[in-house]
Amino acid sequence: MKSKRITLNLWEAIGHYAIAILLLLISAIYFRYLLRILLFEVDIPFESMIGIIMTGSIFFLASLLVFDIKRKQLLFTKIEGRISHSDALQAIEMTAQQLNWKARKAKENSFEFSKYEVAWREIIRITVEPNEIFFNSISDPKNFSSLTSLGFDENKKNLNFFVTNLKIVTNELPAHALVPESEWTLKKTIFRIFAYPFCLSLIPLGVYSFIHPVNFRSPWAGLGGIIVSLVYLYSDLKMVFKKNKAYR
Repeated sequence: MKSKRITLNLWEAIGHYAIAILLLLISAIYFRYLLRILLFEVDIPFESMIGIIMTGSIFFLASLLVFDIKRKQLLFTKIEGRISHSDALQAIEMTAQQLNWKARKAKENSFEFSKYEVAWREIIRITVEPNEIFFNSISDPKNFSSLTSLGFDENKKNLNFFVTNLKIVTNELPAHALVPESEWTLKKTIFRIFAYPFCLSLIPLGVYSFIHPVNFRSPWAGLGGIIVSLVYLYSDLKMVFKKNKAYR
């Protein structure tokens, strides 16, 4: 585990970063149109030019933010402590039963699981080494769920349950300590305060691009913005209102 990062092939990388790539392409459409205006001295209202610059910049900054989030999702979380191999295996077994993980690969020290739900698939990788464990959980890059995963999702739940079970096994916590994490922590709430208005603003902007296109590419840019917004809002709200099946 020298890199402590998951290595993706080309198609997996495209799937993993797809939403960031889409946002970047939308911003490129706006900036390409702006470049044509400047090079060929196209006469358009100053307000329209400012609107093109602002819209392109918003999509560009959003693509950088999403790219950074998706990049960090590939990192392994390092868990250190006086952890025996048998304790690690017991915590893995407990978490797999609670969250319905399905075994994919298993070696002496490396384990890979998958978790399936409707339109959602997660890949969990765990490597056990002396007194340390490397854990990673991401949405499957080959599945639609990779488009909607921006960090506040079931992958965090996998890690939280595993760490808590590990502490229970090593007697750092009582057996009843496992409780669901709130979907309205301070970090998640602050993120949503910015993300929800941004996504909601992209929908009327996309509709406007259909009604008043600045060029033939504008409707496609607007469609991309609408898709990105709806996909994120749907997946996040679904996560917020979803009941914790582990405690049924």
